[in-house]
Amino acid sequence: VESSQPVTVTQRVRQQFNQEIITGKGMNGIGKEFYLASQTEIESTVTGNFTNYHGLHYVSIVALEDSTEILIKASTGNTFTNGMDSVTFQLNRGESWVSTMQDDKVLLGTKVTSNRPIAVTAGGNHLKTSSAINADAGIDQVTPTEHLGVKHVVLRGCANYPQDYFMY
Repeated sequence: VESSQPVTVTQRVRQQFNQEIITGKGMNGIGKEFYLASQTEIESTVTGNFTNYHGLHYVSIVALEDSTEILIKASTGNTFTNGMDSVTFQLNRGESWVSTMQDDKVLLGTKVTSNRPIAVTAGGNHLKTSSAINADAGIDQVTPTEHLGVKHVVLRGCANYPQDYFMY
């Protein structure tokens, strides 16, 4: 998306399940170091109880320049679908890479670093909390550490305790 004046870009995923609104960060979403968050208060994912859907946490990375070296290191106790807690790879401009987490694992605390600018999107689909009937998505374009702040405003949702929470 390009414009002649500054704009906010929001993507809406509208489907029977996993409805989501994702706000693009523009140049504030471009960086070399990121920490990921993902929904943690889940009742079940792939190997747990489910009703015709599977929970899925994932990270997606796109390179802005050729020869971009990327390292992803999951937090302690979490592994990617390759069975490892870290992965290193190289991308060229416009190329992307996606990985999901192993069953019942989360992205919370995963660190992504690169030698050149990248954009990172992370979250999950089909994530069901213990008090929910349906499962929804939780996806965001991640803010690089250089743009993180020390004061934030957190908006309360409409969920019941303890399903209304935030991650940091």
